Amino acid sequence: MKTKVDKIVSSIKKGSVIKILDSVTRKLYRFEQIAGISYNGKAYCILRPIDKIILLDSNDGVVYRVDEEYNLEAETDEDIILHVFERYLNQLRKKIGG
Repeated sequence: MKTKVDKIVSSIKKGSVIKILDSVTRKLYRFEQIAGISYNGKAYCILRPIDKIILLDSNDGVVYRVDEEYNLEAETDEDIILHVFERYLNQLRKKIGG
C-alpha cells in the first residue's frame, strides 16, 4: 500500500510545466518538473527553470518540498538538497543500468 508521500511523489510528472509565484517580485515563473523524490519521509520535487531567473541557469535544478496539499516550498537545507539530488542520480543510474 502506498504511503501519502509515495502518492505525492508518483503524482509529480516528469516534463510537466508548473508556475510558481515569486513572493517578492510577484512575478510568475515557469518550471519543468524533472523528478519526484522521497527522502526522510517527505516528498520533494526537482524543478528546472524555463523562464530566465536571476542567478539560475536553465540547466540548474531547484529542490522544492511538497506538502500533503501539494504546496511547494523551496528547500534551503544544503544537506537535504544534496541527498535529494543523490537519490535522483541513483535513480538515473538504475534506469540506464550503471
